[in-house]
This record gives sequence, C-alpha cells and structure tokens, in this order.
Amino acid sequence: MANQQNNSDERKRCPSESTYMNGSGDKYVVNDNGQITNFKYNAQDMTFSFAYGEDGSVAAIDSSTGWTWKRMKSSDFSGWVVRNYFDRWQVPEDECGAVYVEPTGIKAQGRNVSVMGLPEGN
Repeated sequence: MANQQNNSDERKRCPSESTYMNGSGDKYVVNDNGQITNFKYNAQDMTFSFAYGEDGSVAAIDSSTGWTWKRMKSSDFSGWVVRNYFDRWQVPEDECGAVYVEPTGIKAQGRNVSVMGLPEGN
C-alpha cells in the first residue's frame, strides 16, 4: 500500500510528457501543460531544455553544448543573462523581450535578438 502511495505521489510531481517530430525531423517533448520542455534540431547536434516561470513564459534555457539563458528581473536589470564556456553577458529586455519555443523551433522577439546567440533568432 505504501508503495502505491509513493508511485502516486511521484506521478503528481513529474508530469507526463509526449515526444513529437515536426516536418523537418526536429524532435520536441511536450508536458501535460502543453509546454515544450525539450527540443532537438534535426540538422544540429544540440538539445535544448526549457524551464517556465509562474506566468507560463520561458524563464530558462539550457543547451547540451553548455550554453545557458536565464531571464532575470531585478531593480538593476531586466532581461536575459547568457553564459557559455568562455563568456557571460546580459541582454536587456528591450533587445530581446520574449523567447518562446514552438514545434518549429526556438523564437525570440525584440529589436536585436541576435545577441542572444540562439539557433533561430527570428
């Protein structure tokens, strides 16, 4: 009986996920909330994992190549902190205000999204 309770609790903490493939052969994983939690481009040897904030927007991205993107909001800075093996930089909200992922890939919105270093900056 206790084992059944533990299994039930584990399912509540870990939402189930489903894997899909788009027309380009890219693979992505969707959780029960309809959020893409993992994306792998077919033409690149990179996988991206996504964490979401309470508002449902992308709050953090980790890549299999060691790059990370984290959304920050403080009195000093609002925007993204980007890190790779060699460097760290900030991208203000007016340069890149939103990042989202859809079945066709990662998308960013803003006036200068290329500074984010994402694979698709449109």
